[in-house]
Amino acid sequence: MRRFTLFLFFILSVGINAKPVDLNELTLVEIASGSIAWPELEFTAEVDSDQPSQFEDVALSVLGKLQEHESSHGLAPEELVASGRLYAELAKVFSNSKGYYNLVLADACRRLALSRIGYGLVNSSDEVELLRETYGKLQSSLILEQEAAVLEALDSTIDASLSVESLTNPEGLSRTWEALGTSIAKVRYEAAKHPNSAKSVQLIQYPSAALLLNNLSETDLILSVHIPGMIAFIERGGQLDQIDLSNITKFKEIMGDTRSSFSFPPLSVKKLYAIHLYSLVEMFSSDEDFMTNDINDRVF
Repeated sequence: MRRFTLFLFFILSVGINAKPVDLNELTLVEIASGSIAWPELEFTAEVDSDQPSQFEDVALSVLGKLQEHESSHGLAPEELVASGRLYAELAKVFSNSKGYYNLVLADACRRLALSRIGYGLVNSSDEVELLRETYGKLQSSLILEQEAAVLEALDSTIDASLSVESLTNPEGLSRTWEALGTSIAKVRYEAAKHPNSAKSVQLIQYPSAALLLNNLSETDLILSVHIPGMIAFIERGGQLDQIDLSNITKFKEIMGDTRSSFSFPPLSVKKLYAIHLYSLVEMFSSDEDFMTNDINDRVF
């Protein structure tokens, strides 16, 4: 039934007389363009079946294309910006289309975009204006703000119904963890103990509401604090060698009273700290480690 529904959706989306669209044949650029309406890719438990659902197949196909694109594009400033913009557009398409698998894909694209922006800020800070413009395309993609869509997607993976006031404050997020039968501390411990379990490919093949929510909240944090904080630091004349955890006087002097502008209430982060910028410098100081940095490593 699902295969027929998906097939019918695409006949209707491109016109009755048009050639049906094979989702797996679409390029990333075609998906990002919005020329073909992307469907909701919801998770539905398969009964007595060891075969992946068609929605899972589509999600894995997209992830494969992302990995191919990432490995075939370099780290020169123009490539960082071009790829970052593509990933940002893809994130918008997937997050707007709803469904568990689309949330996984949206988060993967956000991480890939943030990783390239972060690398550019650390290694090509003179391109900060272009990188800020690229970040601007991601700025509206805070997924936890799409509360109803997120809860619906998480609901599909558990035998319960999530009902909380908000995912945008610590109390609401905490109650969601409780409804999932866990806590943020437990989930982060499991993700650290079994890092592969939180990768996008694993979340597609073995859906987990708790691990996906953890990834979404962490990405929203980086999007809200780390990256815009680094952009502001550089634009205010800050130099990377002034990010010194043993002496944060210069950092405070440069950022002044703007630090509280970079906050993320769901995880109780009230302002920008030097450690947020330091972590980016540590993450992107080596080209060899780019594909396995802490942001990218949750994708592939």
